[in-house]
Parts: sequence; structure tokens; C-alpha cells
Amino acid sequence: MKKWTFAARLDSFPYKPDEYYELGMPKISTFDKIDKMAQAEGVTHIEPNWPYQFDVTPEELKEYAAKYGLKVSGVGVRWTIEFVAGEITNKSPKKREKALQLLNDAVYACRKMGGTTTTIWSTYDGFDYPFQADYGKAWKALVKAYAEVAKANPDMKISIEYKPYEPRQFYFINDIGTTLLAIEDAKCDNLGVTLDFAHMVMKKENPAYSLALAAERGRLYGFHLNDGYGSHDDGLMIGSVNLMQTLEFIYYMKKYDYDGTIFFDTFPLRENAVEELSLNIKLFNAYSDLIDHIGMGKIASLVESQDAIAVQRLFLLETLLNKTFSAE
Repeated sequence: MKKWTFAARLDSFPYKPDEYYELGMPKISTFDKIDKMAQAEGVTHIEPNWPYQFDVTPEELKEYAAKYGLKVSGVGVRWTIEFVAGEITNKSPKKREKALQLLNDAVYACRKMGGTTTTIWSTYDGFDYPFQADYGKAWKALVKAYAEVAKANPDMKISIEYKPYEPRQFYFINDIGTTLLAIEDAKCDNLGVTLDFAHMVMKKENPAYSLALAAERGRLYGFHLNDGYGSHDDGLMIGSVNLMQTLEFIYYMKKYDYDGTIFFDTFPLRENAVEELSLNIKLFNAYSDLIDHIGMGKIASLVESQDAIAVQRLFLLETLLNKTFSAE
């Protein structure tokens, strides 16, 4: 049975929410966040955000995480408010140059820590109003920048995490189709995609379908697992809203032999963050075990039959409920 590796969003780990406010909202260092996250049962990796969580050097961060037996899976790029008018598509040449340097710096930090994947989420590269963007020019700028970073770092995976909206009303790269098109246009072997479950639900994509499209092209570089109601990036616990789609997603992950780290991008607000991550890991393992229990071959046969009733009966009635609530 495969042994999965797990990481989570470091910014989810201050104190428990009530403790945090009672202490007067203290400044929390990256080391403090690692101290908290390391308490979760089953966590194996960290994936810090560049530049926010690098209040120490990459080497110091790697060494500190290693005290808990945690490795570094990768780095996520995050953008400061100075790029509110766009990162790569900013009309200021100096801002565009600074954004490109930030990307390369993030890849350098990832390499220094032994990570494999730098994930780029464009916070501001999009538009809010009609006539606010030259779409063709913006597209070419993004593809060119991502290609430059990928070609300059052939030993590393560069991954695009797309999102349909929020905080921009529209992003230039906003779904699985535009992401794969950008990768195709860039013509780089080490440029791929990171799939965020809640982002896909926001776009009204079926997550497993998006996974298959990326995996069929050898471009599946990472996952951000969570859940949501589809209007916003809710960051809820996995399977808490869209259980069947979560199960299908994990089935296809197994079908395509995904072997990367499982990253939980969740936002515990009233919940204890350590307990939430521990439960996310247990839930993922339980869902994975459920699929193994049913059998990959049996599920494949169901998919081939296209029998929705048989699927619901097997997954929900016979397996999940397991007759617990059956009438006498």
C-alpha cells in the first residue's frame, strides 16, 4: 500500500483562534508556525510561501523543519500589494522585472531547501472591467515569463496554480483549459499545473476531469486539497461538501500514479488548526483505503458501464453506510 506524504498551508498555524486573540494577535514567525504544524499527526513536509515566510534563510528554514523530521516539498509564490496592478502583466516595466526576479528567487529558495516544485498563483494578473486589459498582450507576457523561468531552471518543476477569480474578477489563466494552453504555448518540459480543488469547484469544473486532462499530458505537478461551496475559495476540510467528487478525484489520482506530496490548502477559522490537519490526513487516508477496498478494477468497470445508480449504491449504500442505518 502506498505511503503518502503530506504538507499544509503554514499560514493556518498560529495558535488556536481564541488563544491568538487573547494573546493580543502576536507576530508569529515561520518557526512558530512550523512548531504548531509539526504537532499534527501524519504531516511529513512543509511548503513555505515566498517571500512572506522567509523571515530566515532557506537553509535555516530547511534545518529547522528537519528537527521535526519534516522535509520541504516545494515553495509557493505569493505577491505583495505592490503588484495590485498586475505582476507579470503590470504596465510598469520595473514592476514586471521585479516580478520576474521574485519568481526566480522563489525557485532558487526551493532548490536550496531540497524542494522540487515552485508553484505560481497569480494574485493580481487579471482584470475587473471591460476594456481594462489588452488580452493578447497580457497572454503573451505571461507565457513568455513562465517560459523564461522554466528554461532558466531546467532541474526544477514550475507549476501554475490557476483560479477563476478572487481577488481579481477574472484571471488571464483561469481554468484547466487556459492553463494547459499556456503550458503548450510555452514549450517547456518542466512547466506544469497544480490543481486546487476549491478553485476547480469555483470554476464549475469537475475536479477529476481536470486531473485527467493534466495527467494525460504529463503535466500534473501538484494538488491543493480542500473543499468549498463553489462561490468563493472556502478552504474547507476535504470531502466535507463534495464527497463523491473528492472520492472520484482520489481514484483518478491513483489511476494516474500520482506520487507527489498531498498539500492541504485549508483555512481553519474557528477550528483548531493542528486537529484539522490531523483529520484531513486521516480523511484522505480513509478515502484512499476505501477506493482500495472497493478495488480499482471494480471502479473502472463501473466507469465503463456508465451506470450512475450502481455507483451510488456501491459507494454510498453498500460501502460508506455499510448497512449501519438499514431498517430492521
